[in-house]
Amino acid sequence: MSARLTQRQLLFVEHYLASGNATEAAKSAGYSGNRATLGAIGGENLKKPVVADEIKRRQAEIRERSAITLEQKRLKLWEIAQRCKADRPDLAIRAIHELNVMDGDIAESRPALRESFDGLVRMVVGAT
Repeated sequence: MSARLTQRQLLFVEHYLASGNATEAAKSAGYSGNRATLGAIGGENLKKPVVADEIKRRQAEIRERSAITLEQKRLKLWEIAQRCKADRPDLAIRAIHELNVMDGDIAESRPALRESFDGLVRMVVGAT
């Protein structure tokens, strides 16, 4: 697919994936103009099917490379529960709760208050 992209479009895709900002990506890819012009160019690039498809393809690759498996999540949550049971029982309980939710043993009653797996890991890493 990248064969249909120009070199500048490839640079735009790379910079867009790094920053998430179409204006900055256009500037970094070598397009010229003021911020409004660069913003318009960035927006146009994002609307081009070939550019959008390349961004989606690369995002999928990134997700696949960085994806954590269900088993890895389970092992990490169990590790958190074991590691924190003495010093931070609240975190151990949360980890066990997350495992129960993942297993379908209990329904999450307060989804707005639920900490994500990454948030729980950040709490533990910050606690040590």
